[in-house]
Amino acid sequence: MKKYIITIASALLVIFGGLIAANQISSDETNTDEKLVIATSIFPVYDMAKNIAGDDVEVILMLPSGSSPHTFEATPKQIEELSDVDLAFLIGHDLDIWSEDMLPSDAKEILMDRDLTLMEFEDHDEEEHKEDEHGDEHGEDEHDEESHDENGDEDHEQEGEEMHDEHSDEEGSDEHDHHHEGEDPHYWLSPANAKVMIKTIRDELIEIDSNNSEVYEGNYRSYLTELEELNQYTEDKFAEPFEVVTFHNAFNYLATQAGFEIVATIEPVAGQEASAKYIESVTEILEDHDINELFKEPQLSENSLTPLTEQFQLEIYTIDPLGGTDQTSTYIDLIMYNLEQISKASN
Repeated sequence: MKKYIITIASALLVIFGGLIAANQISSDETNTDEKLVIATSIFPVYDMAKNIAGDDVEVILMLPSGSSPHTFEATPKQIEELSDVDLAFLIGHDLDIWSEDMLPSDAKEILMDRDLTLMEFEDHDEEEHKEDEHGDEHGEDEHDEESHDENGDEDHEQEGEEMHDEHSDEEGSDEHDHHHEGEDPHYWLSPANAKVMIKTIRDELIEIDSNNSEVYEGNYRSYLTELEELNQYTEDKFAEPFEVVTFHNAFNYLATQAGFEIVATIEPVAGQEASAKYIESVTEILEDHDINELFKEPQLSENSLTPLTEQFQLEIYTIDPLGGTDQTSTYIDLIMYNLEQISKASN
C-alpha cells in the first residue's frame, strides 16, 4: 500500500513539474516572439530604420505620407497606435515637436542630428517677411513712444507675457537639450548626412536589442554601400553651379552637396503664405537672375505661386522633402527624384 501511495505521489510530482516547465517555456517563447517597436517622425528616417532593423522589428511612421511636419496635428487614433513604442527616432529643432505628445512616456527618444554639422538658416527672407507683416505695429510703436515711456515697465512686462503665450508651443522644445534656434532641421536631405544618421540607428538598436547586433550590423553595412553610391551620384550630378527658387527653405543641405544655389523661397515660413510685398521682392529676384522655373512641394498649398506663374509664365516642377509616394517609395528614390526634377529645370 505504501509503495502504491509513493508511486502515485511521484507521478503527480512529475506531472506538476512538467506543467510548470511547459508554462515557463511558453512564457519564454511569448517574450521572444514580441517584436521590438520603433517609431520615426518622418518618412526618410522611417525608410532608413526599416533598412537597418529588418523584418523582425516593427517600424511605425508617425507623420502620414502627404502631410507636412510644419502643420501636422495627430489624431487620438494615431497616438493610440504608438502606445507600445520602445524607441523613437526624431528630427528635433521644432520640426517634429508634435511627436512629444504622441509617444508613450517610457519610449526612448533619439534625435537624428548626432555627429552632424548643421547649417544655419539664412534669416533675411524670414526677417523681411516679419517686417512686412508687422510694419504697422512698428509705426504705432514710434507714434506712441511717449506713452510707452510713461508706462514703460508695465508695458514691457505685459508684452513679454503676451509674446511668451503666443510662442509657447514653438519654444516648447527649448527644454530639449539638442534644440538650437536658427539651425536648419532638414539635414536628412543630404546623402552625406544620411550615412551618419544610419549609424545612429544601428547603435541605438544594438544598445536596446544586443541579441540581434549581428543582424543590425550586417544591414547597416549593406545599406551604407547603397548610400555611398547615392552620395557620389549627388556630388557628381551637376557639372556647373546654377540658381533656383524653391517653395520653402528645405533644400539647403541638398543644394550645398549637389552644387546649386537657392536664391529665394516663396514661403519663408512653411505653411504661412507670404505677404504681397515679400512676393514682390521675389519677382525682382526672378527678373534679376533670369529664372524661369519654380518648385512646388506636394505637402504645402500652392496659392503663393499663382501670382508669379501668371505674371512670368513660369514652368513649375515638383520637389519633395519627405517622400513616401509611389515615385519616392524609398529614401534613395526620394533623393534621385529631386535631383532629376532639379536637373530638368536647369536644362
